[in-house]
Amino acid sequence: MIASQSPYQVSGIKSEHGRSVHVTLAATGLIFNLFVAAVKMDPTMIWRSGKKPVPIGIVSLFFPLAMVILSSYAVMDQLISILKYKGQFFIFMAASVCTTAFPVLADILAELRLLNTELGRLALSSAMIQGVIGWFFALVFTAVNQSQNGWLKGILALICYGVMLLFVAFVFRPYVRWIVRTTPADGRVSELHVFVIIMMVLGMAIATDAMGATIIDGPMILGLAIPDGPPLGAALVERLDLLATEVLLPLLFLYGGFIADVPAAASQGTLWMWLQFIMLVAYVSKVVGAMVPAVFCNIPVQKAFMLGLMMNFRGLMEMIIFLAFRNGMLLNRETYTMLIISTVGVTAVCAPVVAHFYKPLSGSNYPMARRTVQHRKSQAELRVLACFSDEAPLPAILDLLECCSSVHSRSSLCVYPLHLVELHGRAASTLISHRDSKGLIDTSQMDRIHNNFIAFEEGKKGAATVIPFTSIAPRKSMHHDICSLALDKDATFIVIPYPRRDDATNVDADVGIRAVVPLVLSQAPCSVGILIHNSSAPPVTSTPDQWQYLIAVFFWGGPDDREALSIASRMAQHPGVGVTVVRFTSMVNQSRDDEVVGRLRAQNAGNNRVVINEVMANNVEETVSVIREVGNEYDLVVVGRQQGPTELLYDGLAEWNESPELGLVGDLLASQDFHSSFAILVVQQHAS
Repeated sequence: MIASQSPYQVSGIKSEHGRSVHVTLAATGLIFNLFVAAVKMDPTMIWRSGKKPVPIGIVSLFFPLAMVILSSYAVMDQLISILKYKGQFFIFMAASVCTTAFPVLADILAELRLLNTELGRLALSSAMIQGVIGWFFALVFTAVNQSQNGWLKGILALICYGVMLLFVAFVFRPYVRWIVRTTPADGRVSELHVFVIIMMVLGMAIATDAMGATIIDGPMILGLAIPDGPPLGAALVERLDLLATEVLLPLLFLYGGFIADVPAAASQGTLWMWLQFIMLVAYVSKVVGAMVPAVFCNIPVQKAFMLGLMMNFRGLMEMIIFLAFRNGMLLNRETYTMLIISTVGVTAVCAPVVAHFYKPLSGSNYPMARRTVQHRKSQAELRVLACFSDEAPLPAILDLLECCSSVHSRSSLCVYPLHLVELHGRAASTLISHRDSKGLIDTSQMDRIHNNFIAFEEGKKGAATVIPFTSIAPRKSMHHDICSLALDKDATFIVIPYPRRDDATNVDADVGIRAVVPLVLSQAPCSVGILIHNSSAPPVTSTPDQWQYLIAVFFWGGPDDREALSIASRMAQHPGVGVTVVRFTSMVNQSRDDEVVGRLRAQNAGNNRVVINEVMANNVEETVSVIREVGNEYDLVVVGRQQGPTELLYDGLAEWNESPELGLVGDLLASQDFHSSFAILVVQQHAS
C-alpha cells in the first residue's frame, strides 16, 4: 500500500543515493537563498526607523508567545500524544510560531507592491527587531540542544558561536568593505571575490552544522555582514538569486511535501482541532500585539489592523524551522503536517485581505481637496515634487522650475527633488531625506544630480527652497513613494519626466519611468505634470537678467486644460517668460473655462508678454494643422491631458494614440512624426 511506503518511493526516488542527491541540492538551494536574503537586509534600519517599530516588534512577539504558552499548557493533556517533547524545547516551537521572518515579509510585501508604503516599512522594521530576538532564541536553542550530551558540549557550542562572530566581525567584514571600497563606481565586482565569498558561505554552513547549530546560521550571518545594494550586494544577488530561488529552492519545497502526511494528520481528530486552536490563538494575539502599540503610536485603527495582518505573513522560514524540528525528532509527522497547513492557510487569508483593503494614501490626517495650482493664491508658495531617474531631464526640469519661481517675492517656490533609484541587492526600500531637521544638507548619501538643484536654490537667493530626497524602491511600486511624499509635504504639483520615443540614450531608465507614470496619474494626491523632454537638450546656463523662455498653451476647456492654463498664468509672473495661449473655440466652452481665461486676462492686463489667440477649428484636420503651426521658437508647450467635450478630437486621433497616459494632444505632440525641439508639459488636474 502507498501509505506504508517511503515518501521517496512514492515519488519515484527509490534509491538512497537519489534521496541524498535531492536533499543535498535542496540544502544548497536553502543555504544560498537565505544568504542572498541576508545580503538584501540592512541591519542599520533598526536604529534608523524611529521609535514606532520597537514597541510594535517587541509586543507583537512576546504577547502572542505568552498567549500560546498559556493556552498550550492549558490543553497539554490533549496535545501530549502528538508532541515529542513538552518540556524545554516547547518554548522554541512556540517562539517560531510567533516570530515574523524579515525575508518572508519582504518577499510578500514586494509581491503586493507594498514594500515602500508607510505600513510596509514599519512592518519590516518591526520584523527586523524580532529577528534580533530570534537570533538570541537560536543561540539558546543551540546551547540547550547540545547540552543533552553534557553541559560541557553546550558551553563549547557557545564558544564556537562566539569565535564565528569574531571571525565575521574582524576578518570577513573588513574584507568585504575593502572590496566595496576598491570597486570603481559603476564597475563590476571581480569574479574572484564572488567565488571566494561563495566558498566561504559553504564553509560557514558546514562549520555551524558541526557546532550544533543549523546550516543556515553561518551563511545568514555572513550575508548580514555584506553591505546591501551596489556594488557587492547587488553583484551577489545577481549571480546567486536566480539559481538559488528558481532552480534549487523548489527541491526544498518538494522535500517538505514528501515528509508531510495529510491523511495521517486528518485522522488525529480532536488533536487536530486542539492544535489548530493553539495556532489560531497565536495568529489572533499576533494581530492584537501589533495593533495595541500601533494605536498608541497614533496609527489609525484600520491601518493598525492591516499591520497586524502583515506581521502574520508566513512562508519559507517557518517551513525551515518546522523541518529542523521534524528532523530533530521534536515533532512527529502529523504535527509537522498540521503546522505546515496552518502556515499556508494564514498567509492565504491575510495577504489577499491586506492587498484589497490597505490603501496607502487613505486616511483622515491629510486634507485631500483642492491640491491644484488653480485653487492656490497667485502669491502663495508653490510646492513642486520633481522626479527624475537620471540626468537627462534635468535641463527641462530646471527650466520649468525657473518659470514657476518669482523674482519679486521670497520663498515663492519650494522644490522637492526626488531621485528615483531602482532597488537592486536590497530587500527593504528606503526614502532618504538629504536635509535634516535643522535645515542643513547631508551630503553623505547625495549624488551629483542633486547638486544641480542645490545650485538652483543658491542662484535664486531666497526665492526658492530645495529639500532633496532619494527613493530606493522596486520599479513597480515607486509610485507609492512619489504619491506619499507629495501628500506628506502638501505638494501642489508633481513633475514626472517622460523621454521622447525616438530618444534611446538610456533605454532601461526610460522604460522604468514610463511604467511609473500611469500609476502616479491614478493615485496622485495633487495635480501631475508629465514633462516630455529631449535628452539632447543643452544644459541650463541661466542668468536671471538675460534668461528668456517662450511658452505656448493649447486650450480647449475642461479641468485639465484649466489647470494647464493656471500653471502658465503662474509662469507668466516671471519677467523672462512669454506666454501665448491658443484657445480653440469650436467646442462648447463652460463658464469655468471663461472664468479661468478671464482671470488670466485680468492678471496680465498691460503685460505684452502674454498673448491670447482664439482659433476656430471645425474638424480634426484644421485642429492638427493649427497644432503643427507651433514652431521651434517656443521652449515649452503646455496642454491638458484630457480636453473638455472632445468628440471631434477623439474621433480623429484616438485610433492613432500610442501612449494613453499622455492624452490625445500630448501623444500627438510627442510622436515621431511631430518634429520639434521644444519640451511638452501634459497636465492632469487633481480630482478634488
